[in-house]
Amino acid sequence: MYKLMHIEDDTELSALIQENLERYGYTVVQLKDFFDIDENASYLN
Repeated sequence: MYKLMHIEDDTELSALIQENLERYGYTVVQLKDFFDIDENASYLN
């Protein structure tokens, strides 16, 4: 089971969140590592 969530890059808080998620068995990935995401595009209709 995968859960997607937005985690702000390069903040102490996000690092702590990621560390805790990984501890509980979640694999945290940056979606932009897999997709060419246009930061300015709207993905909500």
